[in-house]
Amino acid sequence: MQPIQPITGSKTAINAWLIEDHHLPLISVSFVFARAGSASDPADKSGQAALLADILLEGAGNYDSLAFQQEMEQHAIKIHFSANRDTFSGTIQTLTANFDKAVELTRLALTEPALEASSLKRLQSQQAAYLDYIEQTPNPKADKVFWAQVFKGHPYANITSGTRNGIKAITPKSLKRFLYDGFTQDVLTIGIVGDVTPDQASTLIDQVFGSLPRVSKLDAIPAYKFPEKCTVTTVEQPGGQSIAIFAQPGLTRDDPRYYAGVLLNYILGGGGFASRLMEEVREKRGLTYGIGTNLATLTGAPLLIGQVSTKNETVLQALDLTRQVWKDLAVNGVTAAELQAAKDHENGSFALQFDSTSSLSDMLALMQYYRLSIHYLTERTALINAVSLQDINNLARSMLNVDQLQTLVLGQPTQ
Repeated sequence: MQPIQPITGSKTAINAWLIEDHHLPLISVSFVFARAGSASDPADKSGQAALLADILLEGAGNYDSLAFQQEMEQHAIKIHFSANRDTFSGTIQTLTANFDKAVELTRLALTEPALEASSLKRLQSQQAAYLDYIEQTPNPKADKVFWAQVFKGHPYANITSGTRNGIKAITPKSLKRFLYDGFTQDVLTIGIVGDVTPDQASTLIDQVFGSLPRVSKLDAIPAYKFPEKCTVTTVEQPGGQSIAIFAQPGLTRDDPRYYAGVLLNYILGGGGFASRLMEEVREKRGLTYGIGTNLATLTGAPLLIGQVSTKNETVLQALDLTRQVWKDLAVNGVTAAELQAAKDHENGSFALQFDSTSSLSDMLALMQYYRLSIHYLTERTALINAVSLQDINNLARSMLNVDQLQTLVLGQPTQ
């Protein structure tokens, strides 16, 4: 793989990195706007960022919705937008021969979207229908209720898809305001990979993003004060199974203990069948098909979060076992063999994430978003290997706190 190059030829001050790869006539561009996710939705327009991600491809400039889609299809161009709680992201995939057309369509989508009333009404109906789907589907409903319960009063309480009243309140004017306030150069990071030169990359940045406002008007996402005592909330849901989601404070991405946290999470519940939770809850007792944990590096509330599904009759047993494993790791730590296995997995699986130019361009944009070193891709193995048994066990003792777990149970537990 070619080295990462900072793009310095742009007339803007936007942070952008490039990996040249001229073996195939493909180009991928990924970009991230910090703060412009659903946490920045106006209180009365919940779901706006998610709806904006859809409507930006519903016509722009002189192209109506159908014409815009036809242009992408005829030129084999893929443009995709998405919103999560913290960010608004986009990707472009194109053949080298259609690079100029891809630049034009993306520029129009970001700076001259049609935002037609007919498209807005249709997308509002689709988004409202998706909310109905969530209410009828256990896993997404459990996720929705968990965030609403634990983060009550914080912007993270609303799911990215929004609320029915919030979706109804969205207007073309409010979408334009969100674009102007949030799609700005100071919170933008870009990754470009493929058959493109630094000069071409600079031209792309200037043409697509050069006319965007310079400074974001969106507030920084506020920090969330996590409850100090554990809670268990049960929400009735008909059916033979219950879903439990549990979480405690995690680690920010810039925490020097982060890599120890990655390995600790793998051993606790992130390693599939190699994790302690899977071994105790599924393999030894057959209480679930799956249980797992994840480090979520949210800006306002980094989490160590997990989930398990089990029969209504065994929810209490599964949660008790989870708490026992949690506490045992905090008190007794991990073994040298577990640590080495976790390192082997992390080092071996990391490179497999980059099986396409788009996955690599995504990583470049995120590396800048998290303010990682430009050498991160080659340094990560050393950072993982540098974690000692003392490091990970110190972290387990200081971070894992079973008495701070916030748990949501969706179902009809019998106990």
